[in-house]
Amino acid sequence: LPLFITNMPRATSPIALPAIGVALLVSFVSASNFWCYNCSSAQSGCGPPLDVRTQHWKYCSGVPVYEQMCVKIIEKVNDQITITRGCLSDLLLTTQIRLDIPRVRRHGYCLYSVSNQRYLHQHLRGSELALWAMGMLRPETEMYKLYCFCDDWPGCNSTSTPHLSLLLFTITAVLLLDPFPSL
Repeated sequence: LPLFITNMPRATSPIALPAIGVALLVSFVSASNFWCYNCSSAQSGCGPPLDVRTQHWKYCSGVPVYEQMCVKIIEKVNDQITITRGCLSDLLLTTQIRLDIPRVRRHGYCLYSVSNQRYLHQHLRGSELALWAMGMLRPETEMYKLYCFCDDWPGCNSTSTPHLSLLLFTITAVLLLDPFPSL
């Protein structure tokens, strides 16, 4: 065995392993807290400007996803614009949204729905398609559904980060393993 493995200190307490397990569980639970605004523009205060005095963050508790994000859906049908805000995990519970949400989900990206992307690929070519894809060309008469993703600020992200939880777990594990037995 390598020298650093054979010289590793042993846990001195019978409570060490259960305590490490509890620390790991606490770090996982605190890292999984995720909060987003969850409303529709049909509600007062949720329209295009969001009124933070009347709308509050809600805990994301839907299906487990690899990366939790907040989503803002902007849908234009005729002259009516509807804005829906929510958690990615909660929105994926709705079949219509799950089938229509873009496959690429990155912080700061606003992408057209899958059905809108199919339509654009069938009817637009060349630079006009590129301008649509970048969101720079959007005729006022066009109908569209746009998904915007974020995960970086409160209301878009949790207050506790996985980095702090991992640090808490590491410090607890090191202290329980008693690295300085003869001091």
